[in-house]
Amino acid sequence: MAQEAPAAVTSFRRSDITRSIDIAGEFTAPSLLFHVAVPSAVPPAVPAFRETPISRHFTIGKALAFLLVLVVFASAAQACSRQPEPTPAFPAIPPAWPFVFNGRATVGDQPVPAGMLITGRIAEYRSAPVTTREGRYSALPVGPLDKKFFDRPIAFELTRSSDGRTVVAEQTLVFRALPQPSVYELDLTFPALD
Repeated sequence: MAQEAPAAVTSFRRSDITRSIDIAGEFTAPSLLFHVAVPSAVPPAVPAFRETPISRHFTIGKALAFLLVLVVFASAAQACSRQPEPTPAFPAIPPAWPFVFNGRATVGDQPVPAGMLITGRIAEYRSAPVTTREGRYSALPVGPLDKKFFDRPIAFELTRSSDGRTVVAEQTLVFRALPQPSVYELDLTFPALD
């Protein structure tokens, strides 16, 4: 059942927009383009519209919604087929805030000479060493990355850089989990390095 093209270009009716154009005499998929009405003075360049059961209910909004659903399903299928990317490993976070030590250091009743190394040790854990300066040490951080070191004594070691000889201080302090970093002023007494 063919209809003639509209007589004037005044407005589009919803049924004009939702119809598909049948150029070859067979059903074609509805076009997403708007149909242009031609005034009756100019012969129509396009054959008359033919209404099909699908085109009565197919609108541009429904076409866009269908395409959106299709894209979502395609994306989901592609995402499911990919192997998951490994989670990056983050560096270990200390279970407690570190203790930071500063103070005077003596070895064999004399001030520790400059250039010696002092470290804090809890069992097999060793802190980063600090270098002494004329009888003092500063900013010695002791902060093990494992809870197994809680409530254990910190031993302080003095190492001579030239030969690697090490002695342990008389003073110790128990490492505990505290809610904030703690700075201690602790004077260390080491036996003589022979």
